[in-house]
Amino acid sequence: MNIANPPDLKRLLSVFPGKEVYVVVGTDVVANASSYKAAPAAGSIQSMNHIIFRRAGDRSAASDASRAVIEGITGKVIELELPAHLEDISSTKIRENIDLNRDISNLIDPLVQEFIYHNSLYLREPEYKPIIRARAIAFEYVEHPDDASTRKSGAPCCTRTRAAGPWWRPCGRRGTPCIS
Repeated sequence: MNIANPPDLKRLLSVFPGKEVYVVVGTDVVANASSYKAAPAAGSIQSMNHIIFRRAGDRSAASDASRAVIEGITGKVIELELPAHLEDISSTKIRENIDLNRDISNLIDPLVQEFIYHNSLYLREPEYKPIIRARAIAFEYVEHPDDASTRKSGAPCCTRTRAAGPWWRPCGRRGTPCIS
């Protein structure tokens, strides 16, 4: 779900018909996320109910900025303060560690970690995530390509030569575009 995308927010609300849905964020997200910097509009993140976590002793400029944004939220707002032993954990820190391929098991429960990895959550992606998707491709080295090996792989293949050298072909799923 992308909090900057009103259709995503609408879909989230439709999953829980007749229920009060709350977005849970930290003051760092409220102060820094582009979706909160945009002007409030019908169906925007500002129209959603929120539970906002504040770190004890957070009296930074970001906290002041988040105060102004919080006042612009038209949905219900519940503000809570994190206990001291949880202050080092944040979605931003989890996201940064995932970006750097670092272990996050010291930040969250292992079952939650597995769920995050399995569902590709906390990835930094464009605002409209469904439009652009990264996809892994694999290449297979073929010393002497022939039609039989191409048909056997079941993949659409583009063959390309290097000057008097071996052939390379992308190996993907049937029906995927050929990359040359």
